[in-house]
Amino acid sequence: MFAVIMFLAGCLNVPTMSYFASTAYDPGDDNGQEREFIFKTSAICTATTWVACPSCTSSNEGLYSLERTAQSQDGQLQFLLQNDCNVGYHVGLMSCITLVFVFVCSIGVMRRMMQKAREFDDAAQTS
Repeated sequence: MFAVIMFLAGCLNVPTMSYFASTAYDPGDDNGQEREFIFKTSAICTATTWVACPSCTSSNEGLYSLERTAQSQDGQLQFLLQNDCNVGYHVGLMSCITLVFVFVCSIGVMRRMMQKAREFDDAAQTS
């Protein structure tokens, strides 16, 4: 039963996966490389640009990953790598719907199992 619930939850996420695979989400070209299906349908974003961060200082250096920061040649200006992928509200909405679906189905399965356990107990007591 759990496998069926997970399969249906996966089916609910097919539109989100197809959105992640589209150029509407990630207009980046991966430097001409074709990504594997599993990576193409995930939320990996390859469209990035370096943007200046005049408010960034060495005191907040630990806030950002070193791979996503750079400095100007004179060391006066910090740059951050910014994602250019657009995640619309529908991605979060579908994730929430899937979460609620799995939660409700899990409660239903749990109740059904408790009901069956009571029936087995009653049958064992009456025999």
